[in-house]
Amino acid sequence: EIISVFRPRGGWGYKRGNATFMSYESNKNETKYTGDFHELAHGWWGIANVTTDDWINEGGAEFSAYSASKYIYGSKSAENLVNNYIEQINKSDSKTSIVDTISTSPDRYLNHYIKTAIMFINATKCFGEDRVFSLLKAIYNKYASTRNATTMGFFDLCEPDMKTYFEKLLFSKTQMET
Repeated sequence: EIISVFRPRGGWGYKRGNATFMSYESNKNETKYTGDFHELAHGWWGIANVTTDDWINEGGAEFSAYSASKYIYGSKSAENLVNNYIEQINKSDSKTSIVDTISTSPDRYLNHYIKTAIMFINATKCFGEDRVFSLLKAIYNKYASTRNATTMGFFDLCEPDMKTYFEKLLFSKTQMET
């Protein structure tokens, strides 16, 4: 089964057009299709300026791809994704924080996609999935129509304990704990 979805808006480096997604029955290599889940998630995660706060878009999309993979393919697949993320983080020597990574940086993929996804995954372990999903839903609901989400706007929606956690990780210039 193949589903074709029209992507009505373009983003940084993306053109408008169709994206194709394959059903579980159509493939047995689930990690290969995580990128499809990521792109599908941009239907929601296109709420921040791509030149200043793109970690919200890319981290939200990558965390959504992880969550979809976990739900569809199971915890073993999710564990494989996390191990892949950790391997990429451990290979890096980036000293740029997630928030300070600019859109043209060679560290963009690592910081905006991978480290941000790990940050959200670990947050679900610290605070529970319900709280993290509620926070992400709140930021989406607040900025979906204006597409002007910011890091400070994200913090404004966090409960105090979550704000402290996210501030530490988003502004850290040291290697992320995995």
